[in-house]
Amino acid sequence: LTHNGNLVGLMEKAIEYHRQDNWNRSNFDIPPETPTVLPPIPLPANDGIIFLKDAEAIVQEGVNQHHCIGSYAREALRGKCFLFHINYKNMTASAQVYYKTRRVDQCYGPSNSDNAASEWGKKTLSKWAEKLPTQESQEGKNTLNYIQEMRDNYNMPF
Repeated sequence: LTHNGNLVGLMEKAIEYHRQDNWNRSNFDIPPETPTVLPPIPLPANDGIIFLKDAEAIVQEGVNQHHCIGSYAREALRGKCFLFHINYKNMTASAQVYYKTRRVDQCYGPSNSDNAASEWGKKTLSKWAEKLPTQESQEGKNTLNYIQEMRDNYNMPF
């Protein structure tokens, strides 16, 4: 890293670097290959939307996008949310779909910016999220049983 500004700017960059590093490290008591829980419906059939399939992919997304998606790794590993990388018109974003509410909670580009990818991703994933079964439905209950089985099989202490 290089810095060509003043001391205040350097300190701000150092604080942001360490804040991001701490977010990413907070999840690495989890083995990187630990899989996220798959949604109970087919993933979006769009090449521009990529499901983040394991802890490593989630943390790397946070590093690449310079935001805190890595801090949601535990929720994704528990099946509470589904996390995605979005590519659209040469722009990128990350999205969080919360299972319980069946909606897109967050969708941001690099450094929590709004861009065409975040807007398109939110619109596309909102339509997809509406198809998630409610947790009270039989399909939802089957999914919750599957999540518990995944946690047991991977000895997830969280």
